[in-house]
Amino acid sequence: MWKCMVCNTINENDICCKNCGLDQSRNYTDSRTFYPLPLNAALNFEKEKKRCAEKLRKNDRRLVREIAAAVRKLEEISDVIKNLDEEPASMEKLEKILHVIANYRMEETTPAKKPVSHKEKLARENQLMADTNPETIFGKMIDRKLVVSVAFLESQQEAGRDAWDVSEKQDGSVLAWMKSTPDGKLKLYLGAEGNILANEDSSNLFRGYENLEEIYGLEHFHTGTAGNMSGMFWSCESLASLDLSHFDTSQVTDMSSMFCSCESLASLDVSHFDTSQVTNMSGMFWSCESLASLDLS
Repeated sequence: MWKCMVCNTINENDICCKNCGLDQSRNYTDSRTFYPLPLNAALNFEKEKKRCAEKLRKNDRRLVREIAAAVRKLEEISDVIKNLDEEPASMEKLEKILHVIANYRMEETTPAKKPVSHKEKLARENQLMADTNPETIFGKMIDRKLVVSVAFLESQQEAGRDAWDVSEKQDGSVLAWMKSTPDGKLKLYLGAEGNILANEDSSNLFRGYENLEEIYGLEHFHTGTAGNMSGMFWSCESLASLDLSHFDTSQVTDMSSMFCSCESLASLDVSHFDTSQVTNMSGMFWSCESLASLDLS
């Protein structure tokens, strides 16, 4: 397909313009007597012919590459078939053939997936609302001192009718619910269909949980966007151990009083913490009276 430089008519595969008769095989730059075409138009016409010819060559090269790839795949399939014994093919051999054919079809029809950035992955997760008031639990008037365990779950199947929405977007993506123990204490559960993303303001998140003995499922709690962790575990006096191996602190700027008054904590490994953005660590381990081992390497 080409456009006539004289009358702007779009032509298919004809050599001459179907409207004015311009012959695209002619060189109107070197031979000026073939057609009364102005010099500028003649030069542009030659450029357009070269551009079209180069485009055709590129298309031909791409087509040749595609044909060569298809031939290689067919040869691979043929080699597999040739290796079959004359006796009835075993299921394993048939599966091998089907696997090769399936891979060939997938390569031909499946578009390449665009890599997903770390930030995009985090944005797809379920974000927890901020809980900075030590007098409540995610807006509920519940005494934090009654809670003996906290569990992060990647499912909401166990959520009962008493569950309430604790997601940042208030869309039900993160729910909280309680279960009572025989001695009147409480177990707090936080569940989502997938991982739970920490709020940017994660300060005082577990502050005042004085009888908290265990936090389960922290591997399902992603902290990659948390910027404030000040007082996060303040006064968790009964917490004897804490596994923070999954904590991402690369965006945190405030860790002040983070473990303040964790009186039962005997050891703590924060060697993997990224503190490059932190500007405040005041009182971070204040009154950790039982702390005998602290890895800051």
